[in-house]
Amino acid sequence: MNIEGEGRLTKALIEFSCNMKKRRKTYSSLDDQEDIFEFPSNVFSKLVNHYLEQAVNTDFSAAIYEVNCDKNKNDSENIAEQLRRIDPEIVANPLSDLHIAYGQLAFSRGESAVVVLCGGMATRFGGTVKALVEIFPGIRFLDIVMNRIFEISSKSGELIPTIIITGPESHRSIAAYITERWPDALTEGWLYLVPQRIFPRIKRDGTLLETSEAPLFYPLGHGDVLFSIIEHGIINQLASKGVRYLSIWGIDNLLAGPEAKVLGAHIRQQKKITIEVVNRVGKEAGGHILNRSGRIECIEDFRLNAAESIITSPLQNTNSMVIDLDIFNNLPELSFFTVEKNVNDQIAIQFERLLGEITHYIDSHFLLVERKGMKSRFAPIKTEEDKIKLQPFLYELLINR
Repeated sequence: MNIEGEGRLTKALIEFSCNMKKRRKTYSSLDDQEDIFEFPSNVFSKLVNHYLEQAVNTDFSAAIYEVNCDKNKNDSENIAEQLRRIDPEIVANPLSDLHIAYGQLAFSRGESAVVVLCGGMATRFGGTVKALVEIFPGIRFLDIVMNRIFEISSKSGELIPTIIITGPESHRSIAAYITERWPDALTEGWLYLVPQRIFPRIKRDGTLLETSEAPLFYPLGHGDVLFSIIEHGIINQLASKGVRYLSIWGIDNLLAGPEAKVLGAHIRQQKKITIEVVNRVGKEAGGHILNRSGRIECIEDFRLNAAESIITSPLQNTNSMVIDLDIFNNLPELSFFTVEKNVNDQIAIQFERLLGEITHYIDSHFLLVERKGMKSRFAPIKTEEDKIKLQPFLYELLINR
């Protein structure tokens, strides 16, 4: 980068940091939070037993099982239906001024809340807490997300109810950082820290994978986030505040989050769920958008059947969505999927849920959003290389939004 370019970049950083300080509310001190993680032991026992029954004479290197504790699925789906490409009519018309008006009205009425998925550890950033990784010098992922929330809130006059999802390895660090930067945020009634529910990792023989001190616990995947929110009793609180919609996204996608035109598009389509999708580039990894038996669904690579695996969906799930709050009144029991991971040079068995599977049970709307240019809503940062590559673009976009 030339000197002139570096000067502009530094100026943008200073402006961005100053804007954050201006928008940040002044808070007082907060006592340490107690770490409380729900452990649904009855479900865990059932999953372990099922795994051991299925594991007999199985090639573990390729073993992935789908388990639904409360429902039986119909596997006799019509292959022709599965192969049908998504109908272009399903994807929203281009976002319009009308969508923006609907979204702004909902924000002004206090009808929107946000859920930020921060439970993961940045293993590809050295194993630190992903939310606290510096994306710019002195500016962390969580700083940018909070600044965005303050920015939207300033337009409605009230802070948007915000749920930050943490995991067993990230909760204490995130709580400490929030307490330091925004000391009263967790006591003012608008910011909630919600630890995900956890299971202990097991070995292939069903015994616990333990360290010298304790079992190695892990969060149950993004699909279990909705159940963690229920466990912590937040839904009634949000409903009492007049909240009707939740925007959900992962913290590694800094371009996602609350936006009037996306919220307005969700409201206009009158479906319970809106999934943000982008045009797929090549054969990159990411949830496929396919038609199964007449319903459009998000389907991860490993869930594709033999017929589906030979095609590439032109659309990719961004893992960002808007949902109606009232889906919690009758939330479907999502499946657990068995996956193998290498943990401390040992094979670990985990049972995880996928958030996109909710589209199997609830008719959803799929909103095509930009992934390039100043209107982009999709630029996930998974690695240090991603961060370096995207920094100049993020500087410009975040400053000028």
